[in-house]
Amino acid sequence: MKRFLPFLLIPLLIQCSGSRIAEMESIYDSKDYLRWSDKIKLSWSDFMGNPITGIAGVGSQANILFPTTVERPTILSTPKLFAFVVFDKNNSWVLPEAKNQNLLLYNQTYFDIYELHARKLKESFSNSEFGLNDGAEIFHRLSEENNKKLNDMLNNFQRDTELGRNEGKLLSWAEEVNDSLDTLKDYKY
Repeated sequence: MKRFLPFLLIPLLIQCSGSRIAEMESIYDSKDYLRWSDKIKLSWSDFMGNPITGIAGVGSQANILFPTTVERPTILSTPKLFAFVVFDKNNSWVLPEAKNQNLLLYNQTYFDIYELHARKLKESFSNSEFGLNDGAEIFHRLSEENNKKLNDMLNNFQRDTELGRNEGKLLSWAEEVNDSLDTLKDYKY
């Protein structure tokens, strides 16, 4: 029996999680979504949703998603965080009369801020120490902290740029966010 004990433990050490990542990627690789990329920027044709009228000062809405999953191939391996940012084309909209380059840059920078925080979350997660069963706990704690910082940054961005109407502030934010993305390029999906 002692000879067979190691073989009986092998199934306990292996967890099947590769399918979660493949499933997550397949959901968001359709024509309805645009995955964040440093090579492909938003265009007005990506805003396919029906505009909501009557909201003072709002000419567009970008619906951005931030799917994540933690994978740990075996109990003894270090957990790895998979996160990426997608733009939901069908739930993002723009009023035709509001279309201009500043508003498009505003929405692109909004999208970039999400990507920046996806990378920050991956950086924090990869720099964490893990025990046997604390990957999910660490992920939830880091996610809460990251989401608060993301919301604070988005609120500051909206306020500082006056929802994209202050061109000077908008250009400054766009440059700063791009510089930060470059600093964290090792954490790009």
